[in-house]
Amino acid sequence: MNQNHTPEFVIAALGASAGGLEPLETFFKHMPADAGIAFVIVQHLAPDHPTALPELLGRHTGMPVEQAQDNTQVVPNRVYVIPPNATLTIENGTLGVATPVELIQPIDNVLGIVTKSHSFLARYSTRA
Repeated sequence: MNQNHTPEFVIAALGASAGGLEPLETFFKHMPADAGIAFVIVQHLAPDHPTALPELLGRHTGMPVEQAQDNTQVVPNRVYVIPPNATLTIENGTLGVATPVELIQPIDNVLGIVTKSHSFLARYSTRA
């Protein structure tokens, strides 16, 4: 880490609608497991159902895939998936996971935070 306590590697935030599983699987099938990038996956999920997304994506990458947990230090070559009914933040290379107090758009929330905390332009599309 540098003096600002921000990671010295890329954190890529990927957003998808509920139907975005196939494009995510294809992406990770072609992404090298040792690219030095941490991935944060934010998918619109049913708030009252558990998700199998970490297991499903794990079949298509050599990187560990895990459900994001509060106060987790982000490391490269790992995939973090937002839990259902959660907001996700990234500050100083650490994930923050909380239950939302109001209706939010989790993809917009995390992309805005990554952009602000890492000073780069986040580009995303509304299509998966």
